[in-house]
Amino acid sequence: MINLDPTSSDSRPYLNLLCTPVGDAWRVFTAPTWMPDYLRRCFSDCGDIYPVYLDFEDLDRITVKRKLEIERTTNPHGIVELLAHGNGARELAIWLANAFSSGFRAEDPTATQSQKPNVG
Repeated sequence: MINLDPTSSDSRPYLNLLCTPVGDAWRVFTAPTWMPDYLRRCFSDCGDIYPVYLDFEDLDRITVKRKLEIERTTNPHGIVELLAHGNGARELAIWLANAFSSGFRAEDPTATQSQKPNVG
């Protein structure tokens, strides 16, 4: 069972992401849980980033190859939730950082200054 309490004494990293489709891109939300600094600084103060271009087939290949425990659920509206702990959370963070750095991300014109990602 994955511990959903970020204040718990469980020392294993836990990462929970919600990915909502917006056109051909994704808006990614993060739960207020563990996250490496290199990834946290990409998210707005509200815990989201947009646009992001995600390759879930690549994540599947990584998950199988490295025998990771990364849960993925997709609802009928195409919203994807990713849930991982331990090594799975670390690898999920790396995969997400690679997605942030490999795709062109135009600035969201509707975001306020505090919502714009700090990626520099």
